Amino acid sequence: EENMTVLEMLELTYDAAMPKIMLVVPPLLAALHSKDFRDHDIYEFGVRYGGGLRGFREQLSEGGVQIGHTWGFDSFTGLPASLVNQGGKSNYSGYVAGDFGVVGSAKKQFRTWPEAEQAITKSIGPETTLIEGFFNESLTDELPAQRKMKPAFFISVDCDLYGSTIQALEWLLKHEMLKAGTFVYYDEFDDGEGPAHRELSDKYGLEWEDLAYFHSKDLPKKSCCGDM
Repeated sequence: EENMTVLEMLELTYDAAMPKIMLVVPPLLAALHSKDFRDHDIYEFGVRYGGGLRGFREQLSEGGVQIGHTWGFDSFTGLPASLVNQGGKSNYSGYVAGDFGVVGSAKKQFRTWPEAEQAITKSIGPETTLIEGFFNESLTDELPAQRKMKPAFFISVDCDLYGSTIQALEWLLKHEMLKAGTFVYYDEFDDGEGPAHRELSDKYGLEWEDLAYFHSKDLPKKSCCGDM
């Protein structure tokens, strides 16, 4: 990775994400009763180079879905030390603080956040805003109103850790952006994201319809989110 250009790295992560995206998006499209969601936004938690977010946007667009704005949340400096070693929550044991960072040292692709922001935003596409920072600091109560964020059509959870997933989903639920009809995708459900999903589903009485190609044994079958 160190010898790749920025463009090569952005394209590599996009290409790597596409096989999974091509399995996830078709059942989502088949579940839609409408394709006009300009009054809804897309949210991703754990953006890194933006390849997955770009892929989801492109496939939804090719499927005729119209979306409002796209929001990407990430520290961009890597996983937080305070949450990597959170005991008993099924985090993958191989994670270390700073994993998946793209900014901040000679070994990262970008030296500064403005440099990363410009390149990654351009790669993802227009109507995209990246929010930098650890979730406990960036996901403020004021942010949705300040940025005029809309309810979520689609949420991509790719933040790996139990604690980060809890922070992201609690914030969305508190501000009524994750609601009946929202589609939610988890990239590492077998690690920390799955326990967080189950915990919050129990806490808030959320019921789900599983549209994905995996993890069907983990999700209840009653429809809540995913019935637009």
